[in-house]
This record gives sequence, structure tokens and C-alpha cells, in this order.
Amino acid sequence: MELDSPEQIPELLAHAQQRILAARWHGRRVWIKGAASPHANAGYHLLSLFARLLSTPALSPVPAPGGESGIALEHSRLLALQRAGIRVPRVLARGSDWLCLSDLGQTALLTAIQRAPDASTRLNWWQQGLRKIVGAHARGVCLSQCFARNMIIGETTGDIGFVDFEDDPTSVMSLTHAQVRDWALYLFSTVFWLPDNTPGELRQRFAAALADEAPGVQHETIELLRRMRWLARLPRHPRWGRDVRLAQAAGDFARMMAGRG
Repeated sequence: MELDSPEQIPELLAHAQQRILAARWHGRRVWIKGAASPHANAGYHLLSLFARLLSTPALSPVPAPGGESGIALEHSRLLALQRAGIRVPRVLARGSDWLCLSDLGQTALLTAIQRAPDASTRLNWWQQGLRKIVGAHARGVCLSQCFARNMIIGETTGDIGFVDFEDDPTSVMSLTHAQVRDWALYLFSTVFWLPDNTPGELRQRFAAALADEAPGVQHETIELLRRMRWLARLPRHPRWGRDVRLAQAAGDFARMMAGRG
């Protein structure tokens, strides 16, 4: 889709079946992002229950306002993260209910991990993700939806950037807990794909990254892993959905890192 002017964007979104569109503007790839509907309260209730079961505020649900408020929030967060030196999309144009964003690349870190040709390459990509999270935290920010699918590899530099900032965890929790949340979401989205025959190397790479975090984040992350160990005991059956299998893998990883419990 060729974009001649940002003035076309409202009409494009009005006729689109999805709210995120790829386009080309001035010869470069851009992304048009329309406003989202507010997240359903049922989802908040389920996440609240999960947070209570684990007794951790880091997994408390974070409201995403949606609509024009959501666009304003994401715009504000992108500018703040860019000022902090984090690799995020640049805002090229903005309307009350849409953003036009620069492209960070075509390959998500999760895809690189899943399609890695061997265990060593998979671990290296995973470790790069760990280091990027630590680097962002060192600049005093959190990353919100820190799933590996929202971490994008640059096509020419190979540098990893971040997308999706429709909420702000620090609106409902401390920065420390918001940074622990980043760790939890990254681990939850990746450990299922890691080789299970290299526990020593996994522990070493994870511990090396966590050691560079602030003491409070280190402590709360290890405590969260201890509380997550019971996830490994969830029933294992092919009929269970992917989320359950991801949770089981997270529990296995937690037992590996924080003791069997």
C-alpha cells in the first residue's frame, strides 16, 4: 500500500478489516496503527486471579485505555523511551485515533529463536534479548508488553528494538515491579523454545544477565521464579492449549533457576 499523505490514513483505517496496516511512505516501510478497543474486564479479572495465586504485584493486570486515550498514551511512551535511548519506532505522523510509525524490521526475536538452526544459535538470540532488557532497565524505564514477539531485529544492524506500548505498568505498580514484569513476560514467551539439555548454560546466561539488574529487581525476580515453580505441576496432556504448555515450561525453568520447590 502506497501512502501519499497522512491525510489518507483515517479513510484507510475506516475501510480496513484490521487496525494495524503496513504501507510505504516516501519509499520506506511504515506502520499505521489505529486505536484499539479497551481491554475486556474479564481479562483483567483472570490476570488479577493469577497475580493473587502467585502473590506478586508484578503480574497485576495493567489497564489499556484504548481509543484516543490509548493513542495518546502510546505516543507519550514512545517519545519518553526514545529520549531514554531505547530503540523504538519513531512517530512519523499522528492523528487523534492513529499513529504512523517507522519500521524496526521484519523479524521478531521470537521468530529468530524458533527458527534457529541449532541450540547454540537459539541460546545466543535468547541471551541477546536478556541483555537488551537489562540495558533498557539501566536507563530507568520498563517495557510493558515485553514478549519476544514484540522485540524486533533490525534488518541491517541486527539490533533489537521494542514495539507495543498501549499501556503503562507504572500506573498501577512500582518501577521495580514493572521491570520484574518485563522479565516474567519475556521468560514466559521464550523458555518453551529453549533446548532442555543445557541447564547449566541456561542458568549461567540467565544469572549473568540478572546480576546486572538493580538489587531490588534481582530479589523480586528470583522470588517470582520461586512462586512460579508450581506451574511445572500443571497437567500435561496434548489437549491442553498452548498457553498451558508455555506456563508449564515457565514452571520448569523456574524450578531450574530457583530450586525444585
